[in-house]
Amino acid sequence: MGLFTANKQDPALAERDERLQRMDLEYRALKAQVEDLQELVRHLDEDRDLLLGALAGLRPGEDPAVLAQTLLDLCFKPMDLACFYVALADWDQDELRFVLYQEGGRTRSHPPRRLSEGRVGDVKQLSPPTSVITPHRQRAAA
Repeated sequence: MGLFTANKQDPALAERDERLQRMDLEYRALKAQVEDLQELVRHLDEDRDLLLGALAGLRPGEDPAVLAQTLLDLCFKPMDLACFYVALADWDQDELRFVLYQEGGRTRSHPPRRLSEGRVGDVKQLSPPTSVITPHRQRAAA
């Protein structure tokens, strides 16, 4: 039998050892949480960079085909889409015109449709372009 056995061990030492074990378990759990949060922040940074790239690439008033191509470049691969299209709705002419239609990795020609036929799927009506306040504009306004 050794000098320090469980039966003869000082209760204060046993309590300290138990406390150290609990603290080690807490440390490992917190370390795992920190690593998970760091991974989340990395993904959020990537998403932010994509959004900033979109902001830099999308210019109000630019040709719809150029804007559609920019949106395709920003969205198609990063979001792993199978189909992507941009269509302009002309309510006065009762027409939905496809500026860009990408399906299965290929650009397709998609004929315009009449809006009144009701076969257009989910049409999003966008508000007029809004001004984007960049850090440069903020400094200039201050």
